[in-house]
Formats: sequence, C-alpha cells, structure tokens
Amino acid sequence: MKELLPQRSLVKPLPLLILPCAGLGTRVGSPASKELLLSPLSSEPLIVYWLKLASSFDLPVHVISRKGKDVLHDFLMDWKIQHSLTLTLQILEGLEGEWPTTVLKSEEFWREKNILGLPDTVFSTLDDWKNFLAVLDLNPLTVMAHELEKGQDSSKWGVIKTIDKDNLAWCEKPLSFNSEKLVSAWGIFSFAKSIGQELFLALENSTQKHEWQKFSFSHIVLKLTSFKDLTRDTN
Repeated sequence: MKELLPQRSLVKPLPLLILPCAGLGTRVGSPASKELLLSPLSSEPLIVYWLKLASSFDLPVHVISRKGKDVLHDFLMDWKIQHSLTLTLQILEGLEGEWPTTVLKSEEFWREKNILGLPDTVFSTLDDWKNFLAVLDLNPLTVMAHELEKGQDSSKWGVIKTIDKDNLAWCEKPLSFNSEKLVSAWGIFSFAKSIGQELFLALENSTQKHEWQKFSFSHIVLKLTSFKDLTRDTN
C-alpha cells in the first residue's frame, strides 16, 4: 500500500507585529517608559492598545526594548501570562540611533510578513485593520496612511508619495516640502522579510538626513480613516 503523506497546512502563517520601544521618550519628559504613559483616550498604558489589537487577531508580538526599562519588561511579561499572548521581548544593550536602527536589530526574529507599529499611536476603526490584514500578502509592502492637509507641518511625520504601483518615495520628517502638493503620512505598514533590510537601511538614512528615499517595491497604500500620535501635537 502506498504510504499517504500528511497534507500541508493551507493556513497562512501569521505576520509578526513589531513594536519598537527602545526610545528615551525625550519629547514627553524621559519617563521610565513612554509606552506605559496613560492614553488620554482610554486611561490605559499606551502600549495596551497594540497588545489588545494583537490579541484580537491572534498576532504574535515582538517588542524591542533596551536595558533600563525594567518597568516595561515586567508589565509585558505579566500581560503575556495573563492574556496568553505570544510575545517575545528583545532587550538591547543601549539606544543606538532612531527607530529604523532598532528594527534592523530585530532581523533574526522577522517572519515572512511583518507589521511595524509605533506604540504611542492609535488609529480609527477595526475595519481599517481588517482591510489591512486582508491585502498585506499581495505585495512586499503595504502602507496605511493618512493625508496631510495643505500647509500642515510635515516635519513631524514620516511622509510618502506614490510614484506608480512599483515605486514609492518616502521621507522621515522632511525639513521642507511643497505645501501645495498633498502628501500622506504613514501610520502603520507591513513588509516582507525579503525587503526588510533594504527598507530599514534607507529609512535609517532618511531619519538621519531627512532626505527622500525611492523604493522600487510593488506596494499598496490604504487610507486610514483617522490616526493619532498620542505623544505629539497632531495639528
């Protein structure tokens, strides 16, 4: 009799939600952990929004932190146990560079598809999130963004401009831009492991020099209904 081989699972592997938390939080007075500041919207620690989001969709979470943020580490480990969340914690020796540098140091943990979220931000509805998850397997890069109004200060944001379906321009906190042209600020994005290093090296350079970077990645840009960075003035 011919031996029957087990069928390969048709279930797609879940993307990894990456939360960079190694910063100093100088904009909000350098607290022990910016991520544990209470949200003005929910009166819960800022990072809880993302932990609950991950739990709702059974997403594994990878948090990148640094030595000295013990209060955050304890909070995360308690949350992991109490809510049965799949969570890994990476503790860096110290702070080196901005968030793209931090994310690059997590490369060994990346999955085939990954989601980058900033723990002091929130966006509007679960419908936005569902739409995002539904299409992120279609392209190496999927970005959810919100339009900046004409004249709005773009130097506070990471901004993108779609050139065509295979080319995207991206700049972290540009020092100047043509206020007569609409640009969008990214809120959350997914990336394939295959493009991660190229993407974050370029974003690292853009963060340092505030220069536009051009990416030749097939991509989708989705519109966020609303988006807030809770530790800065969004006006």
